Amino acid sequence: MNNILDVKNKIIDIKKAIDKLADKHSDDIEFVDTIKNISNEYKFGSIESIENYFNDKVNTDRTLRVGIVGRVKAGKSSLLNSLLFDGKDILPKAATPMTAALTYMQYSDKNYIEVEFVTEDDIKNYKKVHDKFEELLKEKINKLKKDQNFHSTLTNNSYNETDIEERAREEIMQENEYLASGYDNYNDIANTSKTIYNEVLSQGVKKIDFNNVEDISGKLQDYVGVSGKYTHFVKSLNLHIKLEELKEVSVLDTPGFNDPVESRNRKASELLQKCDVIFILMPSTQAFTATDKDVINKILKKEGIQEIYVILSKIDDTLNGSDNSYMANGDLEKAVKSLLTSQYQYIKKNFKDMSANNNDTFDGIIKDIENRVLYSSGICDSLVKKWGNWSKSEETVFKNFAESYPDYFSKAEKETSIRWLNYLANIDKVKSILKIVADKKEDILKAALYKFEETYMNNAEEIKSELKEYVKTRERRLNTMDIDALSKQIRDLEKKCVNLESDINYVAKNTIDTWKYEAIDNGLRILNDFFNEASGKVEGAKGEETTSWTTGILFWKETHYDTYTTVNTNQIINSINLYKNKFNEQMYITLGNMYIEFRELIISKIYNVFADNGLEVRESDISRSVSAIINEYLDKKVTYTDNMPLAPNGKLSHSSAEKFIAEADRYLQKMREDFRTVFDDENISSLANKLKSIDFGKETLEKQKSELETKKDEVQNKKRAEEKWIIIKSEIVKLF
Repeated sequence: MNNILDVKNKIIDIKKAIDKLADKHSDDIEFVDTIKNISNEYKFGSIESIENYFNDKVNTDRTLRVGIVGRVKAGKSSLLNSLLFDGKDILPKAATPMTAALTYMQYSDKNYIEVEFVTEDDIKNYKKVHDKFEELLKEKINKLKKDQNFHSTLTNNSYNETDIEERAREEIMQENEYLASGYDNYNDIANTSKTIYNEVLSQGVKKIDFNNVEDISGKLQDYVGVSGKYTHFVKSLNLHIKLEELKEVSVLDTPGFNDPVESRNRKASELLQKCDVIFILMPSTQAFTATDKDVINKILKKEGIQEIYVILSKIDDTLNGSDNSYMANGDLEKAVKSLLTSQYQYIKKNFKDMSANNNDTFDGIIKDIENRVLYSSGICDSLVKKWGNWSKSEETVFKNFAESYPDYFSKAEKETSIRWLNYLANIDKVKSILKIVADKKEDILKAALYKFEETYMNNAEEIKSELKEYVKTRERRLNTMDIDALSKQIRDLEKKCVNLESDINYVAKNTIDTWKYEAIDNGLRILNDFFNEASGKVEGAKGEETTSWTTGILFWKETHYDTYTTVNTNQIINSINLYKNKFNEQMYITLGNMYIEFRELIISKIYNVFADNGLEVRESDISRSVSAIINEYLDKKVTYTDNMPLAPNGKLSHSSAEKFIAEADRYLQKMREDFRTVFDDENISSLANKLKSIDFGKETLEKQKSELETKKDEVQNKKRAEEKWIIIKSEIVKLF
């Protein structure tokens, strides 16, 4: 559709049709709750939420978001160090998936790092991973003891317990690296001193100031370094850097999507969804492994992404292999060309296979494979930047190059060697792609607007499909339900109704209070960091200048000086507008995570009340009922659109500058209070008050009883029920 507003109205009309279906069958609580929950899952929760999502995609006044994805040790840190920091080792390299923090880098006039730590719930998830690993380890050990093939590999066909446990651990590591490293990470956390443990849990988010980019590596060692004392507690890093390269693009570096820390996994997924361009890193020696495919499958589901590139990292490892240098007869260009030709075909085939289900996400890379697949070598870039001052491992790499490609590499031929090392590093090519992408920002963001329609239409079809499957389940259930069992469940529920209602309301109130105070505490920390940075930008636009003049002559000659304030008004206004946009974007993600955590928490608590009272009930039934009760309250109202009272007026000086600065400071303070109101009063506290007004005990029990009564009625009037579901199936087909 040509008119983007027509797209929005079309989606809203579908939402209205879905709501109409629910209203028509309001007597069937289970069906209505299912419609609500499925709609919420596919972004059709409310008209307001659709409009919020639409406005986020329509916003073109922002930096381009670039995502760097790939498995651990794919060379992401080396690439980013080369692209952003001139090859200096600024970003530490992760040793395992658990020491690889989700990292977001963006421009700021003030340099600082936000370190987000795991929560107590995250540590409980680690414990589950730990227990799952131990359970799997026991299974593997028992299996290996009975495996004759394993026995035949051992000397004298005998083994000891240590041998077999090491073999079992190796197998688990190969099958699921995240599970194995999650197990190790929990052990490290469990062995951490109580002082550090309590310090981390009490802080939540820590802010670290730094002076220049060279300070970053040292500042991060304790938090993401291999031996850092906080490393195992770090969830994510947000680097605010005064760096020219980040003025047009912000960069997300994600370690993957199989993270045992579910909240980090969810945040990575949400941030990736907001990326416009994705660079997928794969080691050239092992492109398109199962882990790579898992990462790419996640990308398939992210509707915001417009451009995808593949970078074959660590090309030096491949080229230094004896087969490659032998086949090329020492001709480096021939070796690179041969490698790329084979990789182009291999990568193209894999993307085609993954696009088989009519998904066009990878059309661009399939059609333009030679321009969308690049290569790089971080160590070659490092060899250039540190020429002659190499580590032992770097010395070995250069020695291997000199032996395999003697016409291209020699310590005696520095200029020639550097030229070909740059050729292999290929950093300028990758930088040129980033520049091309930044120059295409307007086109990329416009394309994102039109993808909004495609996303919602696909989601609408998913809703229709899931409702059809739900109807089939209800039809099958007609033949399996037992009226005596249903009658007993109803009697048991009625007997314990009074105690249940009281217990549920007590648990709900405590859960809401606990969640509210934790959410406000976390949110206000984020807001404070926002305004520290915004104030820093205003300060950065201020200046002082001095003029001088002379009066008198000869001995009576006197020089006078006047020092006065100056201000760049355009810079201040642009900075304030940027922070409005960043606030809306960051709060949408933050509130989304907080609301998901609340829903999961209260469902678990209420289900435990039923279980503690000895009632037979499925957690999925409680989840459906409670989700339907609270989902309508979980909309995120975070759009801040206050009109700017300041007008750009170039560079001002003297009293005009001081007056403008005072007005800007007052407006920033107003924004600070307004933002707090939007976050706390309009969202967290407002939501908590609304939730407290809900009689969770009464509503949950009414829903459970109504569902049981509906089941009983359908068993007693089976023919009428069959006709009802035939009609509903027809209505779903005609939904839109």
